[in-house]
Amino acid sequence: MTNIFSKAAIAAFFISGTLSAQSSMEIHDVFGNIVDGDTMYYYVPANGTHYTDFHQYNLRDTAITYKVKKTQVVMTATSSAWFCVYHNSLANDPQSQCYIPSTMNSGDFVTDSAAHNLLLADFAAGANFGVSIVQYKFYDKYNPSDSSVITLIYNVTPVGVQENNAASITGMYPNPANENTTIQFSNATAENATIQITDVTGRVVFSQPMNASNGSFTVPCSEWESGLYMVSVLSEDRITSVQRLIIQ
Repeated sequence: MTNIFSKAAIAAFFISGTLSAQSSMEIHDVFGNIVDGDTMYYYVPANGTHYTDFHQYNLRDTAITYKVKKTQVVMTATSSAWFCVYHNSLANDPQSQCYIPSTMNSGDFVTDSAAHNLLLADFAAGANFGVSIVQYKFYDKYNPSDSSVITLIYNVTPVGVQENNAASITGMYPNPANENTTIQFSNATAENATIQITDVTGRVVFSQPMNASNGSFTVPCSEWESGLYMVSVLSEDRITSVQRLIIQ
C-alpha cells in the first residue's frame, strides 16, 4: 500500500494564520506540548472515529473574546468532522458548545486572563479510503490576525489496517464507567508504546506501557472525579490512537 500521506496531499494546501509575534494564546496537546502551527497525523479505519483534544490558554492579562474557525481542506467522501469548545474546560459552562459538521465557525467565548478552553476535534471516517485534512484556527474576534492554526491529517484506511501498524486501542468497557474500565489494545509491531489517560485539564491520571502485542488490562477509576477523560496511545513521541472515557 502506498503512503497516503503523500507530498502531493500535503502540498495541496497552504497553512494560513500562523501564530503571530504578539499572540494572545498558546495551544497545547493532551501531553502539554505546545502545538501552535503544528500538523498532526492520524490513522482512522474506514467507518471508524477519532477524537483529539487541545487546550487553548489566554496569555494576556485581560479577558479576550475568542472564536474557532474550522476549514475542511480535503475530505474523503462520506467522512465528516465536527468540534466542541468547552469554555474554561467545563462542558456545563453556558459558553460551551458543540457544532455539527456543517458548522464552520464557533460562537464567541470570553476567556479570562490565565484561563484556558478545551477544543474537542472529532472525525468520523466514511467507507472511502484516502486523506482528509481539517484545520482549526483559534483567533481573537476583534483582532483576527492574532491567531493560531492546528492542522489535522486523517488517513482513512481499510478496517484493521494501519499504514505503520501503529499501536491502538481496540476496545474499552464499561464506558461510561464508575469503578473500573477494561482497555483492550493492539500493538502489532510490539514497539514501545504507552497508554495514558488524561483529564480535561491535561493532567495524566493513569499511565501503563503496552508489554504485549495484543492484550487488555483493567484500570481502577472509582476515586476519579466524574467527567470526560481521554485515553491515548503514545508511541515514538506521537499519539497513534485516542478514545473518550466517561466517568460517572
